[in-house]
Amino acid sequence: MSVFVSSVHEGGNGEMVIGMKLVNSDSMAPKLWWGMSHQPRDLDLIGKSAPMRALRRLMHSYAPYDVPLLLEGEEGTGKRLVAQIIHGLSPYRTGSFIAVDCSALSDMMLAVELFGCEAGFCSGLAQSLPGKLELAWGGSLLLERIELMPNWVQGRLLRVLKTKSMERLGGIKPFSVYVRIMAATTGCLSRTTAGERHKDLMNCLSGGIPLRIPPLRERRGDISLLSYHFLAMANGELGKQVEGFSPAARAALEAYSWPGNLRELYGVVQSAVLAADRRIRPEQLPLPNPARQASHVRNWHRNGLKRDRTPVPSASQTRAEGYGQRH
Repeated sequence: MSVFVSSVHEGGNGEMVIGMKLVNSDSMAPKLWWGMSHQPRDLDLIGKSAPMRALRRLMHSYAPYDVPLLLEGEEGTGKRLVAQIIHGLSPYRTGSFIAVDCSALSDMMLAVELFGCEAGFCSGLAQSLPGKLELAWGGSLLLERIELMPNWVQGRLLRVLKTKSMERLGGIKPFSVYVRIMAATTGCLSRTTAGERHKDLMNCLSGGIPLRIPPLRERRGDISLLSYHFLAMANGELGKQVEGFSPAARAALEAYSWPGNLRELYGVVQSAVLAADRRIRPEQLPLPNPARQASHVRNWHRNGLKRDRTPVPSASQTRAEGYGQRH
């Protein structure tokens, strides 16, 4: 199916420029998580730790119901992946999944992107433009970095959440909106000054109870499994056949704090695969504070065999078990 999609950007003189083009609706789907070639599923949320089991339970509990959701998690924890999986588990799964980054647009551009605008709203605009709230009809809309949404745009969104209707910018005729709205924040709105400004919005998003995505440092038991999953991905992308990690390299990965979470782990593993031949060694991992990591590695050599006898899957085993699917 073909639809009109608005194109909003700033011109060279700083003014907002709005255009419209006809595209196939299938091409509107956002890029899936790290090149994933299929609609995300629960199995793509890798991890067996207690925090991940708890997250899966909540996702399955919330997904079937027609309620908005607030996703909280640090950068790189996989909030968009969680939202895509919830979309796939929900009654809206037959519709489109569309994501809008609130940090990437100016205030007015964000409003036009979400709500659309009527003909004549901007100089030279001869046709009305639909916003993402219209284009996501029957599907899900994810608003990333919701904490950066300006107050007046937030007010319009609140009315949409409460009334299930909206008007385009410059319009006076309301029309119904059928879309599940999910919002994602990199902080905790309930414990910040921004949270006070967004209190009403947060209360509309899942009754003020956020769905928290745990950072990697709180799920260290998943680091080895994720590392081998990313190793299989990097091997496929780079055409290499690195078999795995040395025990010391594995210890270094598990000791690191991972402030960049899954995104950082993927980048580290990919860089190490480029440098490695058969197995990845600690010095091939582009981690900061090498002296500190070396200390962790020495401790592992002294105590690791007594402390950790967990079997490590080879890259071929990882692929055979389905973990090597390309994201």
